Amino acid sequence: EFGLRAAFGLGQTETLDAGEASVAGAAQVLLDALQPAITNEERLLLVWVAEGVSHRQIAEWLGIGYDAATKRIWRI
Repeated sequence: EFGLRAAFGLGQTETLDAGEASVAGAAQVLLDALQPAITNEERLLLVWVAEGVSHRQIAEWLGIGYDAATKRIWRI
């Protein structure tokens, strides 16, 4: 849930504790700087990796193989 909020905007920051809010703010600044250069899927990948989501879980969410997910993450 947090990853989706971070990927698509921080509309519910009042529910985040101070540590999560600072990480989310830093991630948003980075994503804003990268915006012209990355796709929405790449944005999601960055957020999920930053949150510590496993490559296997990311692959499952995207409906792709583990190796494909890992390759996409490394390319970013």
